[in-house]
Amino acid sequence: MRHSKTFMILGSFSGSNSGDVAVLYRIIAELDFRFPQSTFFVPTTVPSFIGNSKLLQEYDTRPVSMRRRHLAHGYFSFQTLRAVRKCDAIITTANMFFDRNLFNPWNNFIFSLLPILILYKALRRKGRVIAAAVSITPPSSAIGGMILRRVLELHDFVAVRDDNSATLATALSKHIKFRGCYPDVVIGQQPSGSICEVSRTEATLPRRVGINLSSYFSGELIRPDETTRSGWITFFARLITVLSETHSCETSMIVTSGTDEGLASEISELLDLPIKVWGPSELSHVELQSMITELDVYLSMRMHGAIFAFSSGVPCIGLCFTKKLRHFYTDYDLTPYRMDLLPNSFATDDTFEKIIQKTIACAQLSLPKKKELQSKMADCVPMQKEMFDGIASCIQDPLKSNFS
Repeated sequence: MRHSKTFMILGSFSGSNSGDVAVLYRIIAELDFRFPQSTFFVPTTVPSFIGNSKLLQEYDTRPVSMRRRHLAHGYFSFQTLRAVRKCDAIITTANMFFDRNLFNPWNNFIFSLLPILILYKALRRKGRVIAAAVSITPPSSAIGGMILRRVLELHDFVAVRDDNSATLATALSKHIKFRGCYPDVVIGQQPSGSICEVSRTEATLPRRVGINLSSYFSGELIRPDETTRSGWITFFARLITVLSETHSCETSMIVTSGTDEGLASEISELLDLPIKVWGPSELSHVELQSMITELDVYLSMRMHGAIFAFSSGVPCIGLCFTKKLRHFYTDYDLTPYRMDLLPNSFATDDTFEKIIQKTIACAQLSLPKKKELQSKMADCVPMQKEMFDGIASCIQDPLKSNFS
C-alpha cells in the first residue's frame, strides 16, 4: 500500500480559468487516488479561490501565496520555498513552458521556476520533478531557449500533451527525460447529463448555441489593438442576431475564462435583447461543462472549452486564432470542426457566412455522430491512466522508472 505524499502543483492557477482549474482538480484526484490522504500545495495569485472551491476542498489542498505584497516574484517567494521543502514531488502542468515576456513573472513562469527547481533538487535529494501533460512552445530568444532547456532537464519525468511539444522536447536536449505524449488530462472527463444520456432529437427547436470567447484575437497572449477588438465585438453581435432572427437559434455566452466575461458582456449589450453571460466568476468548471452539455453546438476560441464540449458529445467549432487550438483539432482529427481565423477576418462576409453555415450544420448533427465524438475523447482516458501510473511509479520508486 502506498503512503500519503506531499505535492506542490505548479501551473497558472488563479481560479479565473475553468480549464486550468479542471486540470488542477484532475491531477489532484489522480494523485490522491494513488497516494491516499496526500497534501497538495498550490501556488496561486488568488489564495482564496482554493478555500472557496468545494471540489478542491474534497482533498487536503493548501494555497501558497504568489501575491506581490508577500514579496513573490512569480513562483519565487519565501512562502513557496518554505512549502517546497516539505514536498515529495513537484508537478508542473499545462501551458507554462514558453518564453514570451520572459522577465515578467506575472506573464511568464519559467524564469521564476528555474531557481525553485534548482533549490528543490539541492534540498530534497530524493524529491521528484514531474511534468504532467504539458505544452512546450518553441523559444523565441537564445536566453529563453537556455532557461527552457535547463528547466526541462531538471525534471525527472516529462510527459507532453501534443505532438509539437513532443518534437520540441526531444530536440531541445538529449538529457530531457522524455516519457511520451499523452492526452490533456481534462479530455474525456464529463459531468452527468452528457449528450449520450440526455439526447435532444434532431427536430428539437430552437437550436441551442453557446459561444466561448477569448481576448486573444491576435494570437496567444497577444492583446489586439482597439480596431481589431471592436471589429470582433461587432462581428459576434451580428452573428448572434442572425442566428436568432434568421435561424431560430437560442444563443448564450458560456465563457471559460474570467478575463473574457467583460468582452462577452460588451457584445451582449449591443444586442436588442441582451443575453446572459455565464463564466467562472459564478460557476465551477463542472457547472460550466454541465451547461455546455445542454447545447446543440458550441463555438470556442479556447482549447479547454472545446474539450468540455467534445467530451460531452457536443460538436464544437474551433475559432482558431492560436496555434494551441489549431494543434488540438489536428491532433485529434477534428479538422472538419475547425475554422482558422486571422485578426482581420471580421472584415470579410465570407468568414461570417462560413461560421453561420458551419454552426447550423453542426447543430443538426445526428445523435450517433455526437456519440462518436464523445467516444473519441473517452478513448483517451486509458492513456491518461498510463501516464498517471508512470508518474506514481517515478515518485514511489524512481530507480525503476522506465524513460523512453
